[in-house]
Amino acid sequence: SSRSPADRLGLGPGELSLSTSLVLVVGFVALSGGLHQGLVSLELRETGSLAEIDRWVRESRARAPTFLLALLALGIAPGFGDEILFRGFVHRGLAARIGPHWGVLVSAAIFGLAHFDPVHSSLAFLLGAYLGVVTQLAGGIRTAIFCHVANNTLGILAPALISHTLAIGGAWGAPSLLVLAGASLLY
Repeated sequence: SSRSPADRLGLGPGELSLSTSLVLVVGFVALSGGLHQGLVSLELRETGSLAEIDRWVRESRARAPTFLLALLALGIAPGFGDEILFRGFVHRGLAARIGPHWGVLVSAAIFGLAHFDPVHSSLAFLLGAYLGVVTQLAGGIRTAIFCHVANNTLGILAPALISHTLAIGGAWGAPSLLVLAGASLLY
């Protein structure tokens, strides 16, 4: 192709306004929060790779260099690396060959499987589908990168900045966050 690698991966500015991108970022964080609340209510957060990540982050809070490493390794780097690989390379390549809908679903499935844990993989599939739709809407991966980095970074920083994780009210917490995520996509 005569296009640069950055263009082929969708690293350009995309087609969305800043305000629309921010709405989609809020929606992604809401989706992740709703799924988190669902895991907590089903008592699945304490198992598998997600529990290991939580443990590592808790232990790293006491030591600034280790915490900064956790922030970089779990908060920022995956947002760039995963999105370049899964939305830039896999999704955009598949969408060009098999269509945008199948591109979203197949790349989300591959993203989920790459997390190697039944619970984490299921969530990653749903989050990957959202990021795939964002990529399609934006015409590039920048907004998906912002979604991923914001979500992961908040996931690392929030427990460190407050003494307990914020829980959104009872039985309506997860559904409310999921509705917000859906509304963000509809916007």
